[in-house]
Amino acid sequence: MNKKKSQQNNHTKITELNVGERCKVINLETSNETRLQKLLSMGILPGRHIEILQKVPSYILQVGQTQYAIDKEIADAIYIEQEKS
Repeated sequence: MNKKKSQQNNHTKITELNVGERCKVINLETSNETRLQKLLSMGILPGRHIEILQKVPSYILQVGQTQYAIDKEIADAIYIEQEKS
């Protein structure tokens, strides 16, 4: 399957993954301090592993033992490396 990639420093945005896929956070968009603080407060940091549980109507992410609902604008700030199955 050929996916269109949104990239920053060759990293894919989490919004490009499918439900059920796991990934590792590589980088966060830091230009919006409020958005960055929300991500940090959820424990979404470089090096963390995340699973995509849902994409519509909002993104549901499994971070450790906790699930978070975020909108696409916040999800677009997460750059990841897809984990191999």
